[in-house]
Amino acid sequence: MSIDPPDGSLASKEIRKPAPSVIRIMAAYHALSPAPSRTARVLALFALSLAGICAGEQAPVIALSDQFGQSHRHASPHRRPLLVVIADRRGASQIEGWVARLYQTHGETVEIVGVADLGGVPAFMHDTLRKAFRKQCADYPILLDWQGNTAASFSRSGTGLDIFAIQPGGRIVAAVSGKLTNTKVGTLGSALDQSEIVASTR
Repeated sequence: MSIDPPDGSLASKEIRKPAPSVIRIMAAYHALSPAPSRTARVLALFALSLAGICAGEQAPVIALSDQFGQSHRHASPHRRPLLVVIADRRGASQIEGWVARLYQTHGETVEIVGVADLGGVPAFMHDTLRKAFRKQCADYPILLDWQGNTAASFSRSGTGLDIFAIQPGGRIVAAVSGKLTNTKVGTLGSALDQSEIVASTR
């Protein structure tokens, strides 16, 4: 993904390296954000089970701004396959390991899109979190989903972290979630290599 931070220093460069401190940012979000009520969690999971897009279907358009205020839009046809990593406060402890591994295994062949699901974060906290992302992730774009609508348009697992493999034509060919394992990495790789739908690992 190409981004142009305000100083222009990374203009036209493709970002390959994950930020080493993404986990700290998500942990800060975890600490600052109020935990949703049990009722709210149940209703959210029920709504996602009805509305979320899962493997085999066309991926929704992703149109969000990052921590620098740069707008990003991902809609098919894509230049390269995508790996969309969506994490909320519950996935803070898992995101850094996943992102580092994905860059190691797929960074040269796919575009990795990180989305922070910040739905439910009070408006007065937005600037604080945005500044924290800028400081800790200066060379890696994090798309900020303040309303949670983009995250909700995918079929989430409820683990706090989900990864969707999307072929250039826009079809989701695999979805994995939760703890990093070799099997899940293999699932994503097989789906992207074959451009065929494989069993999702949730």
